[in-house]
Amino acid sequence: LLNVGSSGAGIVSIPGDESMQATLNLTRCTIEDNNSTFAAGFASYHPATAMLKDTRVSGNHVSDRGGGGFCSGNLTVEGGSIVDNSADDLGGGLHMVGAAANLHLHSGAVVANNQAANFGGGISAISGAAGDCVMEVTGVTIRDNVASRG
Repeated sequence: LLNVGSSGAGIVSIPGDESMQATLNLTRCTIEDNNSTFAAGFASYHPATAMLKDTRVSGNHVSDRGGGGFCSGNLTVEGGSIVDNSADDLGGGLHMVGAAANLHLHSGAVVANNQAANFGGGISAISGAAGDCVMEVTGVTIRDNVASRG
C-alpha cells in the first residue's frame, strides 16, 4: 500500500494542544513505501509519545525532512529496523527536533542504509531554543547511512 501526503503519510500522532497527550504505540508493524513532503513513514508531534517495538520502517521518501519518521516529543525504538529510507534534506531515517525531543534506541534496533541529501543520513537531531534534543542509544546497530554533509 502506497500512501502519499504532506506530513506523516504512513501514520501521524498529533495532540490537540499542550494539555492533551497523544500516544502512538506500534508493535510488530511495517511502515513502508510512503512518500511525503515531510515525515513519510510516521510523525509524532510534541507532547506526543511514540513507541515502535519490533517494527520495520522502510522504503519511505520525503522531499524535505524525516524519510522514515519525525518526532518532536518522546520516541522509543525497541528492536525492529529503520532502513532504506531517504530525505532530500535532513534525516533519511529519523528527524528529531525541539527541546522536548527525546530518542531512546535500544534492544537490538537497526538504523541502516538510509540517505539524506544534507545532514543525518541515519538520524538528524536539532535542538530547540529552550534546550537540547536527547538521544540514548544502547545495543543498537547504526551502519551504512549516507549524507552529503554529516
